[in-house]
Amino acid sequence: MTANEEFVKDTFVRFNAELFKAELPMPRIRLSRASSFLGKLQYKVNRRGFGRKPVYSDYALIFSTLYDLPQSEWEDVVIHEMIHYMLMLHDLLS
Repeated sequence: MTANEEFVKDTFVRFNAELFKAELPMPRIRLSRASSFLGKLQYKVNRRGFGRKPVYSDYALIFSTLYDLPQSEWEDVVIHEMIHYMLMLHDLLS
């Protein structure tokens, strides 16, 4: 199976409820023909002056449509990107 938008959204909703207590807001979901990744988190960084902490916004989960993987592996990719998303939302990387 290749990634498609409906599958990704359904998977996000299911694992958001099961693993993240439905705390993650739905990000934009985009599909790409990239060959360099299966999935990735994209966001904007707003730097508010010297010495101030950057503010992150406009989150998107992007998935490549080039790869034919079993459904369970695509689910793992979605979960992996959701973990990145959760860490960014809750500022757990600094």
